[in-house]
Amino acid sequence: MLTGLSAADRGAATRLPALQRLRADIDVLTERVVELLIEREELYRSGVVPTDDLHLLVRNNLVEILAAMAGEPYSLSPADVSGRQKADYSVPMETLLHAYRIGGLAVWEELVRRVGPEQDPAELVKLSTQVWSIIDQFSTVAADSYRATMRSSSRGDGDARSAQLLGLLESAETETRERARQALRLPLEGSFLVIAAWLDEGHAEPVPVGERLLRAAGVAAYWARSADEHLGLLSAPAAARLEPVLVALHGVTTARIGVSLPFSSLDHASSALEQARLAARSLTAGARGAVGYGEEPLDVLLVSGERPAAEMAARVLAPITALDPYDAELLTRTAETWFAVGGSSGRAAEALHCHRNTVINRLARIASLTGLDVASPRDAAELYVALRARQLTGLR
Repeated sequence: MLTGLSAADRGAATRLPALQRLRADIDVLTERVVELLIEREELYRSGVVPTDDLHLLVRNNLVEILAAMAGEPYSLSPADVSGRQKADYSVPMETLLHAYRIGGLAVWEELVRRVGPEQDPAELVKLSTQVWSIIDQFSTVAADSYRATMRSSSRGDGDARSAQLLGLLESAETETRERARQALRLPLEGSFLVIAAWLDEGHAEPVPVGERLLRAAGVAAYWARSADEHLGLLSAPAAARLEPVLVALHGVTTARIGVSLPFSSLDHASSALEQARLAARSLTAGARGAVGYGEEPLDVLLVSGERPAAEMAARVLAPITALDPYDAELLTRTAETWFAVGGSSGRAAEALHCHRNTVINRLARIASLTGLDVASPRDAAELYVALRARQLTGLR
């Protein structure tokens, strides 16, 4: 137990009847602080921290803060517990410290509201300094506890959390998913995204989005890894919190990453996993980048029916692939380039370092071999789909 105000200041505190009345009304004060936290922080409104837990944390801290203000022995244990629990709930450090500022302001406003006209203003001003000194002490302990818990968590139960995440994403059983949700301390409702990264070459860190960025954005991340796949679930109280993470993801990824559509209920987690996997497969093997489900709808359609797509590509392109490998590669690369530049023979010629007439002649040869003339929208579409399916399915 610690001692509150100094002997010189204790008299001012004990002569303040408003402080004693406030201590007697601790439940009223607790309700006020909880209301302010829920009003001013999206994270608390989302239910990431259960209301009962939040209420208990606030009350226990206020009891000790008011004891310290009254010059009585007090404990910093509630601050330590707050730091540990907020880390367990993946609440950002900024939100943890903001809660203490909101609580301190509420205490001070209630004191000012309750003082009578007879109160010496000098004593009140002196006490205000003590209020914020005590709040700073509690928030420092909470922050230290938060950091220690985060360090311990990162070293600890990674395998268990990975198994829980897989249960949440892949299980068809409602009970299994619910147990996993509770173990991961995830809210029933919120804003979520699933990430799937294909480890083509065994990358050590295919999703190098730092924990600092995630915490600053108010986003909780959960990861699971297998031999050839890295899965993630991002959780935030609002969709806007996910946007800076997605921007960073597009810029730093070292693998093929697919991102699901946002969803608000974990009942849709399995569907989101399928979306993320399809999106990742819509990037060609060896590519690096992140693509969201729905950004390339044709590619997703092709990889969702990979075997029929491969068979179709083999059939359509058979007259070309039967040629000498050099000729076959020359024709397919010409067609792919022509489509990539929007059907311009001139721009395709620039990209291929040849004459425009050469491109036209090669396209004519493709038409002669396959019966598909790129001047016909229907034929052009069939040829493009076959070429794209060839790229996505690895057909050579």
